[in-house]
Amino acid sequence: MVRLACQRPRSTRRHVRCRLGKPIERKQRFREHSPNRIRGRKGVALRLRRLANEPLCRDCKAEGKDTPSTVPDHIIPLAQGGADEDSNIRCLCADHHRIRTAEQFGHLPSFGNDVNGRPLDPSHPWNRR
Repeated sequence: MVRLACQRPRSTRRHVRCRLGKPIERKQRFREHSPNRIRGRKGVALRLRRLANEPLCRDCKAEGKDTPSTVPDHIIPLAQGGADEDSNIRCLCADHHRIRTAEQFGHLPSFGNDVNGRPLDPSHPWNRR
């Protein structure tokens, strides 16, 4: 095999150290966070099947818009004990998925500023009268 100057050899390091200093394999490291998630080819096929079953965003449909769904979203997140089943899935567009995820995990919405630099958040102290 001839290697060009711009090609780097692939890393052969399979083990990474965890917080306690014990070696763990890379694949195992990611499964600690969400062990219930279906991964690999089976997960990709499941995602495509779910998007084919519900091609339009559920929230956009409720608003009267026809937007294609791009993300299968867990109604009860896996991190909060939800199951990776079809009954716990709603297909959403990327914008609604971002909003729903922020609601589920307690993130505050950002309102930004107008062209003059005043905050758009109605509860901001500068906007109270």
